[in-house]
Order: sequence, then structure tokens, then C-alpha cells
Amino acid sequence: MARKHRKHTIRLPKGVLIGVLVVAFGAAALSFDSLDGLGQRVGWTDKFLTVPVIGWQLALSVLLPITIDAQAAVATWAWLHPSTSQTVRDHAKVIAVSSLAASVVGNAAEHLMAAYEVDTPWGVIAIVGAVPAVSLFATVHLCSQMIADFQQARADAEKQHDIEVRAVEEATRKPEPRKPRRATGSAEGSATSSAPPAPNADTEQAPDATAEATATSEPATATTGPDRATDTETGEAGETATALLDRLITEAVNGGTPWPQLKAADIAREARKQLPPGATLSDALARRVVGERREAEMKRYVAAQVAEGRPLADIHPQELISNVGGKNAADVAPRVLDDLRAAAFRTTETPTHTNDERR
Repeated sequence: MARKHRKHTIRLPKGVLIGVLVVAFGAAALSFDSLDGLGQRVGWTDKFLTVPVIGWQLALSVLLPITIDAQAAVATWAWLHPSTSQTVRDHAKVIAVSSLAASVVGNAAEHLMAAYEVDTPWGVIAIVGAVPAVSLFATVHLCSQMIADFQQARADAEKQHDIEVRAVEEATRKPEPRKPRRATGSAEGSATSSAPPAPNADTEQAPDATAEATATSEPATATTGPDRATDTETGEAGETATALLDRLITEAVNGGTPWPQLKAADIAREARKQLPPGATLSDALARRVVGERREAEMKRYVAAQVAEGRPLADIHPQELISNVGGKNAADVAPRVLDDLRAAAFRTTETPTHTNDERR
């Protein structure tokens, strides 16, 4: 039975988390007060905004620090998030640094003008008045880039998943038995070869006489019965032994024996009980058949996991050993995964040609 994979959450130590919250609260409160005062200097004093549902009335000046700090937070998140592309990170980096610079310059300007009781210059009023429009444009543009980036990443992931599914299905598909080829030739060659050669009176016999002599001189080959099983790994006898072992493996698995507990020695011992008198079966043949079935089962397990949406990169050899292979398959599981990943890579690298290119 497959194990469930848990997603581990990385958590900061409590002391570090508390310190970050204290610093964030103190810095936000002080910066909020300074930028709020700067907003009042540029004229956002006698206008209020009513908060829906709650009914609170907020002066428009408080929206200046909220806008700048929120934009800096969004841009920093997009800048440092690992799933965003390099283009989005570069854009987010510019916005985050610009927001930080605007907050620093705004705080410094408010404190200088308040300390020296300087009237607000018209340049400061113009720059602060342009902050909302610039912040809105930059944030919306960044969000649009992130949405397009995530859509492209999803499309690439779905494409890669389809490639992996197709590659795994091709790797786990059983090859069809090959049909014997018939020798074909031209009509003239066939007609020529079908005519029997003229016999030589001195050195050669007629074809019929030669065939008759051959039939009488060679002994008849002993045929192997359908229930015969030997050590031979090729031919009808080997195929019959392989079929017997394959049937016993299927019965054991269907009877509830887990794949990690399936042993070739037990299968070979059970197969010898069903052999006819005089027939033999080697442990090497049993190990080969069990190994081939275990490897095929590993590929089917990987195919099922990939069909459920898991990437090949997330499937590790230890998972195959625990669920299918057992301790004797420590060298087989990595090879199976390497073969499937190589097949997926070859499928990815294979160029697709259009009909015009094929012509």
C-alpha cells in the first residue's frame, strides 16, 4: 500500500518570530505616523473615507503609508518567491526598492520640515500627490505579470506531465510478439527458385531421392509436451517453465502476498511440486522471472503515481523499494526510475515535425 507523502511546513523559532513581529510593529507605527503627517502637509486633512460595514471614518492622509508599505510587501513577496520567473523577480525588485526609498525619503522629509518649521515646497506636494497613481500602476502591472507567469508555469507543468505519462506508458507497455518473416522475392526469382534443379547422373541424386534419404537417415526429434519444464531459458521448454512461474507469482500476489515479501526461492519450491516426473527447474530461472515481474510492477506503480499527477522527480527509489521491491531490489529501483526519466527526457527532446516538413 502506497505511503502518503506529507508536506512539511518550515517554521521559524518562536524567539525569532516574536522579534520580527516586534520590529515590524514598531517600524510600521513610526513610519505610519511620519507618512501620515506628510499626507496632511500636502492637503489630505479635511477629507475622510468611511470604511464599509464597520463605519469608521479615516482621513485620506492615513492611506499614504498604507499604500507605500503594502506595495513594498507585495513586491518583496514576488521578488523572493521561488516560483516566479526571473523577469517578474527583476520587476518586483525594482518596485520593492523604490517603495523602500519612497518610505525612507518621505519619513526624512516630514521630520526635517517639522523640526525646522519649513513650509511644504511645491515640489514635495507634486511628488507626494503622484504616489497613488504610480503605486496603482506598478502594483497592477506586477500582478498581471505574476498571473501570466503562473499560467505559463502551469501550462509547462501540464505539458511535462503529459510527456511523463506518455513515456511511462510506453516503457510499461508489453512488446507484441514478433511474427516470423517470410522470404519474399521477385516474381521471376520465385518462378526460377521453384523449379527443381536438374539432377546429375554421376554425382547428384534427384531432389525426391535426397529428401527421402534424409528422412530415413535422421532420427525424429523428440517433442516436448505442453507440461514439460526444464532449466532451459529459451525454447518451448523454457517458455513453459516461465509460464508456470509467472502463474504462481500471480496467484501469490492475488492471494495477498505483498511484493516486498515475495521470494524467488518460495516460488521455485512451489513450482517444483507441480512439475511432471523427471522435469527440473533452476533457482536462476525463478530469480529471473521474479525479477522481471517485480521490475514490471515497479513501472506500473510509477505509471499509476504519474497518472495521479505526481512528477517523476518526486518519486524516489526508497519508495519503490518499500512498496514494491523489497530489500533485494535496492539496485533495481534506481535503474527503473533512471530508465523512465531517460525515456521522458528523450520524449521531451524529440522534435515534432509538421506535415510540410515531413514532405
